[in-house]
Amino acid sequence: MIVQRAEKADAAAVTALLNRVTKRLLDINMMQWDYPWDEAAVIAQIDRGERYILISGDHVIGTFAMKQINEPMTFPVAPGSCYLFELAVEPVYQGQKIGQKLLEEAKLITAGTLYLDCWAGNEKLRDYYTKAGWKEAGVYPVNDYEICVFLTEGGKGD
Repeated sequence: MIVQRAEKADAAAVTALLNRVTKRLLDINMMQWDYPWDEAAVIAQIDRGERYILISGDHVIGTFAMKQINEPMTFPVAPGSCYLFELAVEPVYQGQKIGQKLLEEAKLITAGTLYLDCWAGNEKLRDYYTKAGWKEAGVYPVNDYEICVFLTEGGKGD
């Protein structure tokens, strides 16, 4: 299994993966993301170099997006930091430490501080990130809910 930057040829597979993961979340009443995903938005992320994929054989089984933080966030951030978002693992591969591999790979790609967040009420996910070695940075209001922000220090950089 390898993590690499997604290419335009991967856009349909990434979009389909994100739709399967989102559908599964909706089935358990987790309103994490909008459904269905817009392939044009995925292509835009690929064009900006933000979308990464995990390949097993010739299948995309995981993905995440990551970008430099250049605009104000709803939480305080360190200069030169990155934001990890939209991490997803193919449902049939969940529970096999694939998510942890994606988190580790994201850290290796990043030179500075790396942030991610989740809905503050998702105790299971908060516990998952903590056990994966991420430090809880705080809980912050966003619109009509709260997010829990986590941070870690990156490795060597891209």
